[in-house]
Amino acid sequence: MDALFSLVEKFSESAGRFCVKNNLKIRFLGFEDGLSESLVQKIRTVEAETAGNSGMIFAIALNYGATEEIVRAAQGAALSGNITKDSFEKHLLTKDLPPLDLMVRTGGEKRLSNFLLYQAAYAELEFVDTLWPDMTKGKIDKILADFEKRNRRFGNVE
Repeated sequence: MDALFSLVEKFSESAGRFCVKNNLKIRFLGFEDGLSESLVQKIRTVEAETAGNSGMIFAIALNYGATEEIVRAAQGAALSGNITKDSFEKHLLTKDLPPLDLMVRTGGEKRLSNFLLYQAAYAELEFVDTLWPDMTKGKIDKILADFEKRNRRFGNVE
């Protein structure tokens, strides 16, 4: 895991520069428990540097599990004394993000693996064989072009 977190630290620096240059907002989703202080600081720095950007949001999950997120959101909603869809969603890590449109799973796996289970309800799913570090602009552009052609029904059967 240390090697993966080291890769994320290096990636966060270059991603931050890319996002600032291209008006993208970067958001890390996950739990700080168990992360090194240096990684937490880099995450906070990148998020702060891109917070004012108005373009697309690039969300990266790190030290994240959907079941843990759902449990924590339910606990938070229960503390309010009135558990509703809205009170539950106010405690999700994605509370300040727009609804999930497209989820891309890299590495050839065809499963969600405890990832954004609640938020994926009406998202379009794309599974690619390419590993995450090997994703290129061309591959991402193709995924986005394919997504634009889809007929999104949001649960309707029409």
